Amino acid sequence: MYGGRASNGVLYITTKKGAKNEKIRLHYSATAAISTLRRKAPVLDANSFRDIVKDLYPDQDHLLGASNTDWQDVIYRKAFSHDQHLQMSGALLKAVPFSMSVGHLKENGILKGSNQRRNSFSASLNPSLLKDHLSLNLYFAQVNQKLRVADKEAITGAWAFDPTQPVHQDNKYGGYFIYPKYGVENPLSMLEQRHDSDETRHLLGQAHLQYKFHFFPSLSINARHAFQKQDNEFVTFRPADMYAVAHYKGWVQRNTWEHNWHLTELFLNLEHEIKLLQSRLQVTFGSRGRETVQRGHDYAPHTEEGKIIMDQARERHYQSESASAGMFGSASFTYKDKYTLHAAGSRHDFSALNMHTKPLLSGGLGASWDIASETFLKGNPWLSELRVYTNYGRHANPDAMGRKHFRDRQITAETTTKWNAGMHGAFWDGKLQGNINFYTSITDDMVLNALVPFASSQFRLPLNLGKYKATGVEVDLNYVLRESSSFYWQVGTHLTTTNSEVLELADGYRYFQYPDERFALGLEKGSQVRAFYLLEQLYDEEGLPIPGKYKPNEYGHVLPRLSRSSDPAYLVGFSTDVKYKKLGASLLLNGAVGQHIYNHAGDRASRVSPNFDKGYLVNGTRTFVETEYRSPLYQSDFYLEKGSFLRLQYLNFSYDFSSGSSEKVGLRGMATVQNAFVLTKYSGQDPEVKDGIDYGQYPQPTTFSLGISMQL
Repeated sequence: MYGGRASNGVLYITTKKGAKNEKIRLHYSATAAISTLRRKAPVLDANSFRDIVKDLYPDQDHLLGASNTDWQDVIYRKAFSHDQHLQMSGALLKAVPFSMSVGHLKENGILKGSNQRRNSFSASLNPSLLKDHLSLNLYFAQVNQKLRVADKEAITGAWAFDPTQPVHQDNKYGGYFIYPKYGVENPLSMLEQRHDSDETRHLLGQAHLQYKFHFFPSLSINARHAFQKQDNEFVTFRPADMYAVAHYKGWVQRNTWEHNWHLTELFLNLEHEIKLLQSRLQVTFGSRGRETVQRGHDYAPHTEEGKIIMDQARERHYQSESASAGMFGSASFTYKDKYTLHAAGSRHDFSALNMHTKPLLSGGLGASWDIASETFLKGNPWLSELRVYTNYGRHANPDAMGRKHFRDRQITAETTTKWNAGMHGAFWDGKLQGNINFYTSITDDMVLNALVPFASSQFRLPLNLGKYKATGVEVDLNYVLRESSSFYWQVGTHLTTTNSEVLELADGYRYFQYPDERFALGLEKGSQVRAFYLLEQLYDEEGLPIPGKYKPNEYGHVLPRLSRSSDPAYLVGFSTDVKYKKLGASLLLNGAVGQHIYNHAGDRASRVSPNFDKGYLVNGTRTFVETEYRSPLYQSDFYLEKGSFLRLQYLNFSYDFSSGSSEKVGLRGMATVQNAFVLTKYSGQDPEVKDGIDYGQYPQPTTFSLGISMQL
């Protein structure tokens, strides 16, 4: 019914609502937190750096300074944050349910200069008339947010900056140490002198009107309209005394972006019990239309004094519009509360597709069987619930092509066929509950951004380039170890296996390289969807990489080859929840096994080297001490590392201060630590990186927080 946008499932979010005859209640929560850097990057300290330079580059030791600077200590900090939320809910005049809330967040990042300020408001009103035959659900929310965006290049800049140099010096560039004439930015200057702000105003709302026919209340007609409006203003400011822009006399630039989205639905819904057949019938049928408009304006940069920077005076206006319209429907039939058949489908036209493309059709069928209700199992003391199910669906996904319009080109939307089957069970009065789900999907007309020749250059366009298959198994288990009036202990575990395979590529493509910085990811027929495309490094007898030596293929040519994947083979999780009287504790561990990471940041920072023509030194990681590799290893699998990890996501303790004799007032205190530790063999800062390539990302901090929750 939802088409390709639901290819990975549908998440239903139910907002807080009041209830008729409910007294007005207040709920207040507040959290204060402090965040710290969990792990530093393994770069050389000042003394080790001096020893290496004097040993390997004695003719460059005059470039060494007299300071002992840990540049990671310089750019990171302990960051304080607080979050507050106040909510009121109940019924106006004991007849009109309502809910409203306000929130305020002030969050500082561990990278100096990064912070977030957010104010939010939401309200819902749910009146009903005509003895609940006519109901109206209204919802509105506004979020105003301001971000101070720190320059993440300061992270890798701190790794490479000479640790023997001071942070500050007496000069005309704001007092920050710089290398005259050489354009190497001081990492702290990048954070303190540069101010990038991103202000966002976000509005969203919904109105849902439902009428249940008096002569047949099982049938209702529904009208729904939802909207979303977002305005962004991004301003970057670099003062005239910042070395990187001193020749421009400062740099100020403003960009704006606007996003408007509207959705309108009209549908009939039937929920009817057929007593004669001991069955229930649920049918939905309707139409849906959606419009999206995006506008942006990139202004020309100017100096701190307001003069346009002429050699950079480029302005850009852009706008895109898209629309879709279609019909959707679903039907479900349940017999004796045991056997269920369901079907769903949709038909949509998308303006962003080629005008000759047929409407996109999506549909699916499913069935489930409550085995525990059968006479041969009913009444069994150890079996509480047992249900098996299977589903089959096929849908098109136009969003894979991005927001551009393709009216002038022959490109079709990805189409995915998915099948799954599983079982849900509960045993011993629900003490043990579990789910197992098997799935497989095949995607045709896979859309990838391919490199296309044009005149004397090349550029990337989305093209239909192949077909791939994904399979997996998901298992969840939850068990209540102990349950009494004063003590409760529950444990849960989760395991997911994943695998993908490219079944075919389009004519003319033996392999495909993704457009990352080093072209480290690719795919070919028979490979996984995200495999690393690297040169196979050769090593000497001591196990050290040989500069410039790579394993040739069967034809004697040295070419990159596909090897490991950035996708994990297994996703794992473990949770537990313990309560003793008013004291509670819970934790969550999660991890991934089998994925690999290309340590591109480690590649860039793995060498201690002088810049002979520029007169400054570059720091490196401790890997250099082991290899003394002075030359770069471009696209080498030497930097391909195992990325398996296990992370303590959170550990929480709570205490209920409420009086047992009062249900009107509730007070609860909490203490939490997040990201306390990560078990991994990966040498970088964090094994969770986007697309399996570590460019030196903003590290996940360890956060300690205290909070209260109060209800009146």
